[in-house]
Amino acid sequence: MKKTFIVLFDVGHTFDARPLAESIEGENFEVVNQSNCETVSALKVRDQIIKRLELDEEDHEHVGVYPLTDFMDEFNDQHIDDDSYFMGYVTGTLVEKPKPVDVNDETRWMHDYILIHVARTWERVRMTQPHQEMPQDNIESAEDSIPSITYTIFNNDIIQGFLTASEEVKSDNYWGKNTGTMSDWYIEQVAEDIIKKDYLD
Repeated sequence: MKKTFIVLFDVGHTFDARPLAESIEGENFEVVNQSNCETVSALKVRDQIIKRLELDEEDHEHVGVYPLTDFMDEFNDQHIDDDSYFMGYVTGTLVEKPKPVDVNDETRWMHDYILIHVARTWERVRMTQPHQEMPQDNIESAEDSIPSITYTIFNNDIIQGFLTASEEVKSDNYWGKNTGTMSDWYIEQVAEDIIKKDYLD
């Protein structure tokens, strides 16, 4: 089910607010349901808009997203100065996250092993960022990005190849032959690539 949101771009900020507002007019943003939510949140839609427009970190606080009914209340109560913003509207759709059907009792150890290394990599990357901040805070990343990255890596060809290989193939330098390194280094490099591409670029 689609939900309508009003997007406000601060005209006093350094970005060109009107073209930004017009560029996403009527666009639908899909948000993966990571926490069994019943409806899509404005914060998640805002994150998608910021990513879609490739806005810099200093731009983020100058973009506001409101569910339509909340915006009407704020506007009618004169809490929003219409002269201060260019306005657009978008829709948001909540989509179910892929179910980890490939994770079972026999492969859970690998999933959890990857999860640990993804969390370590996320924290290591965070420490290199301005103000040591990531697009998602500790709680949100633990519920959203880190499990999502883990699931992606768990299902890649290298990991699945190892899980389905014979014991002979596994013991015959599987990681060195297929990745050129050890399993933990490989997982953390893939995790870092995903983090930089999908969350920081």
